[in-house]
Parts: sequence; C-alpha cells; structure tokens
Amino acid sequence: MKGNQPIPNDYTKKDIHKKVKAVFNLRQKKEKRMRLKQEKQKRMWPRPEEGALRPVVRCPGEKNKTRVRTGRGFTVAELLAADINPRRAMKFGISIDKRRKNHSLETLELNKERLMSYMARLVRLTRTEARALKNDESARSTSVALKKEKMELVEEVRMPSAEEREFQAYMTLKKLRGEKHLARVENEAKKIAEQW
Repeated sequence: MKGNQPIPNDYTKKDIHKKVKAVFNLRQKKEKRMRLKQEKQKRMWPRPEEGALRPVVRCPGEKNKTRVRTGRGFTVAELLAADINPRRAMKFGISIDKRRKNHSLETLELNKERLMSYMARLVRLTRTEARALKNDESARSTSVALKKEKMELVEEVRMPSAEEREFQAYMTLKKLRGEKHLARVENEAKKIAEQW
C-alpha cells in the first residue's frame, strides 16, 4: 500500500458454495458404529470390553487435585503390594505404567484394593476352555443378564427434599471459612501479646 489509502476488505472471491459439505448418511454411520461395537464385544468376550484394568489417580495441579480419574497404568509398587508379578500383569488384563510414581500412601492402598478385588473376580481359563466357552450361547446370555442387573442397580433420579432445598451450602461454607480465618487471627494476636 502506498499513501494514506483505505485498507481494501472487499472479499469478492468467496467460494463458500464449494466449501459447504452436506452429510446425509448420519443414521447409517450411527448404525455402522453400533454394529462394529457389537462385533467387538463378541470378539472380546469373555474379556472385559472396556479393555485393560486401569488405576484411580488424581488430576495434576492445584485447581484439579480433588478430581479423580482413571490413569494410564498401575505402578510396579502397587502390583507388588497386591502380590502380582509385574511381568505377568499384562496377561491378566492389567495395564502398567513404569513412569508413574506413588507420591501418597492413600492412592497406593486404593489401587492395591482395586487390584485385589479384580484378581478375586478374575476367572483364568486355558485356551481350550475359552474356545468352548465362546461357542456356548448360554454363558453369553448369563453375562448379558448380569450387565442388565448392573444397569438396574443405578439409583433413580429423584427430586430434592424440602430440607435439601432450604440448605444454603455456599453460605454455610462461607461462614465456616470466616470462622476459621477469625480463629487464626485471634491465635496470632495472642502470640504477639504473649511476646510483649
């Protein structure tokens, strides 16, 4: 640009009609996803369809440290605490993360209990037994029934009671924080008074 000229902003070459993509096969895609999922479940059965067992870990950072999620894998210390050989853990469908460290005893104990309960429920089969079980339709139907039973155990949605509606959580917490702060200030004042 030369001189004090207006900046040109006339977008005359807009080929929007060429860039628009219309999708008309959403329903077919959904049906395909469902079909593939069912095929995977049949292929994975009797192994858990979610994949390998993963540990419970806390999110990093000050903001999200209270949040709990599933991690990448169990540490070697957690596996040894649950009397599981780390070399054989993958055969039992347990994921391992060699880089992760146990910074607290709480998570170590929690994951140890998780592993112990998993190993107690685990059914070890030989290849011939697994092949025979895969062909057996009655065993598969019982597993489907168990899944339905698990789904039914989920608590139903309910309306909050009158007491729950009247309870002011924010104000209660604010009051408690204020009381804690006042107690700290009073303690500091007492210490200063004792020094004088």
